[in-house]
Amino acid sequence: DGRSHFQAQCPTAHVLPAVIVHSCACRSSSRHKSTERALDKYRLFLRQRGADQAGHMHGSLLEHLQGTLRLLQSWGCDPHVCRAGLFHSIYGTSIYGHRSVDLSERQLVKRLIGGDSERLAFLFCVADRPQAWLEALSGKALRHRITGAMHPIDRGTLTGLLEIESANLLEQAAGWDFVQQFLGLQTAHGLRLRPPIIAALRDGLARNQMQVQQGLT
Repeated sequence: DGRSHFQAQCPTAHVLPAVIVHSCACRSSSRHKSTERALDKYRLFLRQRGADQAGHMHGSLLEHLQGTLRLLQSWGCDPHVCRAGLFHSIYGTSIYGHRSVDLSERQLVKRLIGGDSERLAFLFCVADRPQAWLEALSGKALRHRITGAMHPIDRGTLTGLLEIESANLLEQAAGWDFVQQFLGLQTAHGLRLRPPIIAALRDGLARNQMQVQQGLT
């Protein structure tokens, strides 16, 4: 038949799939190692800036940042969003005032994690959360909570910020009033977060409501 003829002409044809699989596995392993090396570099930077010593709700700031990163990765978020999640409060936020990095050092952070990731982290820090997200759903800009400057954002940027906020809140098991309001608004405004994120938010909200009913919170 045709297959026998092909194998006769190319005796090594039967090993090609195994070679391709091995090649793909090697590339995947190489990407994983590269990602881990980059993450090690980011963690070292955060430790040098005292994030492992700064207190947070359930431990250190570094522990919270790493927990936020893990959630974003588990949801399959874009790499630049995951990197921003690891740095999402380094400049201090409207809720968490501690600054690991001064805003004058933005260029340093850009060189470290990339411009797209740094911009998300910057916007997350300067936004008057959570009200800023609700306002941005119907508008196209975020207001700097300190200077009053308006920062234009597109729908993709807002989605990335909300993915980070979702991981931020779930990691702390906090912000349920906003989560409930947001879940009711996001569909009406045509925003579509990833299904695993919506499922995690709904599950967390349901568990919190159950705990409230049982008098556990």
